[in-house]
Amino acid sequence: MADNTALDTVIEKMNVIVATDGGRLTLESYDADGDHDLVVRFEAKPNDECETCTITSDLVSTFLADSMASHGLPVGEVIVNEVPISS
Repeated sequence: MADNTALDTVIEKMNVIVATDGGRLTLESYDADGDHDLVVRFEAKPNDECETCTITSDLVSTFLADSMASHGLPVGEVIVNEVPISS
């Protein structure tokens, strides 16, 4: 896994966003030298009262890809392994 300050910044900023819903994001791997795939673990806390109010794994993927590009990091596929956590 690459030791990359820009990548750490991307993950930290995304963590701030998912934390508002009670979630957490963890970097699992980033292939800095090959196909540039990014794999993250997304612990998502469901909101039974408003399913459309919480961030989805698709949004996490899109936000990560956009953020990586804005930080000048090459990115291939963004894989979000979603793990629901109990309320």
